[in-house]
Amino acid sequence: MLGVTDRDVLAMFQPRSANNDRAARPKPEPLPVSRTVLRSVAVMTRLFDHLVRSDYADQTVKLARASEQVDPLTDLIALLRPRAVLWKRLRGEGEWALRFAANRDVNFGTVLSGRCVLTGAGAPVDLSQGDFLLLTAPASFTFGSGDAVRPVDGDQALRGNDGTVVTIGSGPETASVVAGHFVVDSVNDELLLGLLPGVLHLVSSSGAAGRIRVLLELLGDEATAGRRGALLVTERLVEVMLVEALREQPFSRAPGAAGLLGGLADPGVAAALSALHGDVQRAWTVSELAAAALTSRSVLAQRFTTSVGTPPMHYLYAWRMALAKDALVRSDATVSQIAQEVGYHSLSGFSTAFLRHQGLSPARYRRSFNHGRV
Repeated sequence: MLGVTDRDVLAMFQPRSANNDRAARPKPEPLPVSRTVLRSVAVMTRLFDHLVRSDYADQTVKLARASEQVDPLTDLIALLRPRAVLWKRLRGEGEWALRFAANRDVNFGTVLSGRCVLTGAGAPVDLSQGDFLLLTAPASFTFGSGDAVRPVDGDQALRGNDGTVVTIGSGPETASVVAGHFVVDSVNDELLLGLLPGVLHLVSSSGAAGRIRVLLELLGDEATAGRRGALLVTERLVEVMLVEALREQPFSRAPGAAGLLGGLADPGVAAALSALHGDVQRAWTVSELAAAALTSRSVLAQRFTTSVGTPPMHYLYAWRMALAKDALVRSDATVSQIAQEVGYHSLSGFSTAFLRHQGLSPARYRRSFNHGRV
């Protein structure tokens, strides 16, 4: 490492030259250094060099690579492949209300003017001009001017109107809302239920709400202009809109809320998630994830479970299975190749884990999904 020779080591044991003021003093005799000592020092130096360059350095590089800033939220959005299927501009006049049935989609809305209220999805949410709302796989909910009016069927009202503007109620306009929903890839749509918030409300003062309004304008323009490549552009705009909404959320989550966004709100857990997503093939331990998060094993385990809602190794297992399901359906890779890609060095180990998670072997899952039975 240092290029130490016998002569260099001997020089370290020689006295420094005396200056003029001490010229009269007798020079000390050089310390006797045997060739055996010199060789021992050289061997120890080379041994230390080998240790630093191999095991320690290798582990440090691996940890550094695993701890690169990989964004778990980007991974999740890419896996879900969101796409818009319906959106309208709603004009509420006088007293009005729309009731929507439970669904497994992602419903969104932004208030262009006026005020309205969401009920049925937990505590009532008052929405003002500029606010943005996102509902993930909600139970039935009502959206309108208040609870004093009997709601009409929202799905029927939206689908039964071929135009882009739907008027509900009668009288002076009390609210104008752009609302709709998009669907995600059915292979991993259950990830929404476990990782994303059921209700996300961004007030107008948040930067994301303003950017989302611009994205919705672009989305509406692409949907009606008939330009080439509109499908690709709208898909990308929906992805950006979802990311804009979700990346704002970790800083405003309610205490105790669990999920991926809850984990990203905790710097230590976020570092562990980033490391895990950055190298899903690695045989991670909680101790290694704790090292990436610069905390202790016990502290990480507790904080991870509290914020994400599942222990670190359970999250890793679920994420690997999500990646495996996506690869089985969307690629021609063999089961053995997919097992390696998601961190299983044993085909039998992967097959057992997948069977436990899905109730089907990987091969049967691929065949069943392709035939529409999953």
